[in-house]
Amino acid sequence: MRISDVKAKRVIKFTTIATLKDLDKFTGTTPNQLYAEAARLGYQTWEPQIWQYTGADGKPETEFKLEIMLPIHGEGNGLKSDKFEIAEAAEFKALQTLHEGPWAEIAPVYCSLMKQVAETGLQTTNITREVYVRCDFENQENCITEVMIGIK
Repeated sequence: MRISDVKAKRVIKFTTIATLKDLDKFTGTTPNQLYAEAARLGYQTWEPQIWQYTGADGKPETEFKLEIMLPIHGEGNGLKSDKFEIAEAAEFKALQTLHEGPWAEIAPVYCSLMKQVAETGLQTTNITREVYVRCDFENQENCITEVMIGIK
């Protein structure tokens, strides 16, 4: 676990209100649409996708703001998107760690981070991020996810 200052990034993003039990309907399809739209707009995409959760509390029924973001590079071709927003993923101070393995086993990572927060007296924001460094839908043991809890 470490504290880091994540620099702001220019992104193409999808924003919605969701619950934890809804997340599967966005997995795969929404990121694929972001990649396709970024390519149509003439942007390069070599960084992993970012999922940002504002107001999630770990309970399956709680509604929160979900932003699925894909960092983009280059000037684009001047076309506009009518489906997604070109924006900035703000600078983000976070307590973070890597999770290697299936996403269904990520809950203990959050528990460990929150224990660290409590033990050190850090103050959290209402925002968490997951950066999907490696996604492997066929064998999730190969997945690598950077988990970040926003801190003040």
